[in-house]
Amino acid sequence: MLLELEREIEKTKEEVKHFKSDIRNSIAMLTNTFSSVSAMNNHVLIYNTPSESQLRRASQAIARSSSKSSKDPDDLLNEILQQSDFDATLALARTRIEIERLLRSLLDKSTTLPPENARYASVRKLFDALVAGKPNLQTLIKPFTYVIQVCDAAIHAQTVSEGKAKEALELGAQIIAVLRDELALKEY
Repeated sequence: MLLELEREIEKTKEEVKHFKSDIRNSIAMLTNTFSSVSAMNNHVLIYNTPSESQLRRASQAIARSSSKSSKDPDDLLNEILQQSDFDATLALARTRIEIERLLRSLLDKSTTLPPENARYASVRKLFDALVAGKPNLQTLIKPFTYVIQVCDAAIHAQTVSEGKAKEALELGAQIIAVLRDELALKEY
């Protein structure tokens, strides 16, 4: 009986060792997972988008300050939506791409793939350079910022309300119309 009790004690000691080892491994794995999640959370970008009323005011400011465009912004908006299969996120991406393409054209910047080590200027820097050379476009500063914020938020998988998307697309179409007019004047 004493021999049997000693075997049970040895067996229990062995089980406790395995249990302690399993617990240590689990804690190490949880610590590692926690560190990974914390590191990932530090790299998440949150895009603050303007309110719908701010977008409407910006749209009204563009309408007041710009001359009659060669192409109606409503037609541009419909064109963008149709090209995007009426997907708001895709339409916002197309709007941002078209604005950047027009800015590059107006500033005579390359629209082709750069050499391996070359870098493109940001859309914000392109816009600032354009406004520096054309003070009449200063009324576009706030609307441009709003549109780019909403477009960037949508492109980076942030939820954009239907109302904000609609306002940003309308405002973007107005900006595109103004930029196209500027390009037509430049080419004329």
